[in-house]
Amino acid sequence: ESEVRNFLQCLPYISQLRCSEKLTACLSKAVVENAEDTELVKAFFAATDSIFIIDWVLSTRECRAVRKVLKVSDSNLKLTLTPRGISLRGLRLLFRYITHLQKLCLSGRVVQRMVQAFRAVRSGASVVIDELCMDLNSITPNKTITYLSSLCSLLNIWTVHCVNLSECRIDAHSLISLMCHPGHLQIRLSKETLQQFTDLLYEVRDGELTHVFLEKMGGDLTSCSLSWEKLIHFLQQRVCRINVNIRKSKIKYNHARQILPLLSEVQFKRLNPSVLLSVIREIYETRSADCVSSLLSSTHSCINLSNTEVDSYHSTALHFTLQHSTSVCLNLLWTSIQEEDLMKILPLFNRVSQLSVDRVLLLKMLHCCSKSDLQKGAATAVFSALKNRLDFSCSIGLDLTTETQDNVLYLSTEDCRDISTAIQNSHQLTELILKDCQIEDAALDLFFPVLHTVRMRKPLLLQFLALLRVVNESECVRHVRSLSQALDGELDLSETPLDLHTYRSLALFLEFTEGLSELDLSHCKLSEHGLELLFPHLHKTAVLDLSHNAIDDYLAGRIYTIVSTSSNIQTVR
Repeated sequence: ESEVRNFLQCLPYISQLRCSEKLTACLSKAVVENAEDTELVKAFFAATDSIFIIDWVLSTRECRAVRKVLKVSDSNLKLTLTPRGISLRGLRLLFRYITHLQKLCLSGRVVQRMVQAFRAVRSGASVVIDELCMDLNSITPNKTITYLSSLCSLLNIWTVHCVNLSECRIDAHSLISLMCHPGHLQIRLSKETLQQFTDLLYEVRDGELTHVFLEKMGGDLTSCSLSWEKLIHFLQQRVCRINVNIRKSKIKYNHARQILPLLSEVQFKRLNPSVLLSVIREIYETRSADCVSSLLSSTHSCINLSNTEVDSYHSTALHFTLQHSTSVCLNLLWTSIQEEDLMKILPLFNRVSQLSVDRVLLLKMLHCCSKSDLQKGAATAVFSALKNRLDFSCSIGLDLTTETQDNVLYLSTEDCRDISTAIQNSHQLTELILKDCQIEDAALDLFFPVLHTVRMRKPLLLQFLALLRVVNESECVRHVRSLSQALDGELDLSETPLDLHTYRSLALFLEFTEGLSELDLSHCKLSEHGLELLFPHLHKTAVLDLSHNAIDDYLAGRIYTIVSTSSNIQTVR
């Protein structure tokens, strides 16, 4: 207790405090003992995010002190009231000045006492509670029914927006009276209880009970495993849009046609791509263009076809869906589509707001964009859907359909030409990510005209630098400025041993660049001869990192001279 009292004195200096419920209860009790210290009480509520826990026996005198403490709190108060003993008068004292609680956690026994305390007393009638939680675990079924009955009575006295029973395992039959409680009330149940209640509803086929159940659950059945028959039963009630996790439910592709008329009644979570493809096919076969908007609404405007094989017929169906869409998120990660089918749907990518695609399919798309004038126009739509970001790294996704993974993507001259052409046709500033790519030296030159922003690993960067030595001076200047801009003025060659050719390439780069924000040559095993080549140009960088290199006193003196005579260099490591 003395340690708790000492800790209280630290509260004014603590902006956020996270601790166990047991310690929070100890601190709450200590705060009650210091109820007269308003500043301390305010500091406690500020640090604990207005959490207050009462788990001890409360005398009437202590109830007055607690009331004084709670009076200081704001409307965000989260009160846990599970005392081992409290009188009816004490309960009335506690809630005399409370009009709103963000969260109230009660034990079943306290709920009973509160109903007795406030049923005929006017003082408790104006309390509004955003969320009321109950702990009914380790209680016999008969007691559970009694406590839930008391809860229903309390709901008639106070205004409660949400009853949270998600931590309780309750027999489904015990909840019927709560479900039938009048008024706008949201109820949260544990996965086990919710599953049991949906099974009960399907068994009894009580339309009125099903209606109030869906209303109070807000249609959220995502934690349930629903058979096709159960899902149809709930959808046909047309009470509200029902949220379901399709991967927890036994719904197959052959159910696609039956669900078309009910798409406006369902919200899918994690819809299986094969089922989605079947629905798209059914929409196309029935020419139900009006169902496209319902489908997109049920999937949060997302068409996820990842890890699927889209044949010519399904590609035509996808074309039909995109034709009748406006703003779609399209996921084609590790999707297999033939090039001729891809060319048909690419012009419709102006209806795609966000595109997820693996680097192999991305490369195939860019090849398609170079095939004809019509496809060149599609490049703009593709780039817009990709947020002008061409990512050829292996980090965009892992193909689980293959046993082995080759992180390196080999780009041929033809690949690079089509990538470069597509960027030029898009007329957009493009971020090009070439990490995990291996490119022929002859093909690198094709990228210089389109290097707006580039991300690459150091071996590829060294290849770009090496090209500077094999072109004439005017072309070298253009290449340097293009590369410098693409690197955003930061050249990082750290932990890369440099040979004589690299020093010469780097010297050329530094000679013709307009300036760098940072040059990182740390851990490069820099040689004296190499540094001599770089010294005339080091003044062009604002931040110079030469750390972890064997630099002797002579070289250090040369570096000091450069730094002391340059107004551009700000930091040297």
